[in-house]
Amino acid sequence: MAKRRRGFFDDFLGGGFEELMDQMLRDLQEGKQPKPFIYGFSMTQHPGEAPEVREFGNVQPFGKRVKTEEERTALIDVMETKDEVHIIAEMPGVDRTDVQLEATESRIDIRAQNEARKYSENVELPVKVDPHSAKATYRNGVLEVKLTRIQPEEETSHISVE
Repeated sequence: MAKRRRGFFDDFLGGGFEELMDQMLRDLQEGKQPKPFIYGFSMTQHPGEAPEVREFGNVQPFGKRVKTEEERTALIDVMETKDEVHIIAEMPGVDRTDVQLEATESRIDIRAQNEARKYSENVELPVKVDPHSAKATYRNGVLEVKLTRIQPEEETSHISVE
């Protein structure tokens, strides 16, 4: 028997890519609608900082096997300005009415679900925000949320000179 050459997906997913393809073929042969396998990542790097890699999709590397989940992780970007924190989440296939958001000063929880798709993500925010200031829009599969930063109050203290 010839030895199979390892490919990119074998290295990246720990050998589970072939298992995913076998499962998809079995589902097709049995007349089942195969579940989509979605995996991706985004990488952000700010000057002087280590790169930040975020994974998204419903396939997660799991040791030597690959684990598929019903819930998908949305592709999310978090950007901050002097006054705001701006969150962009790509969640195609759901309607505006399917999206549920909850926010605290340090976190926003994003959920969306319909019969075909289910998204879930808890996003830790880089700074404290006012959760009551949130403004959200959802158009063409893209959720945008803007939150006002809580500016730390500078406390002044009188210093006596001796």
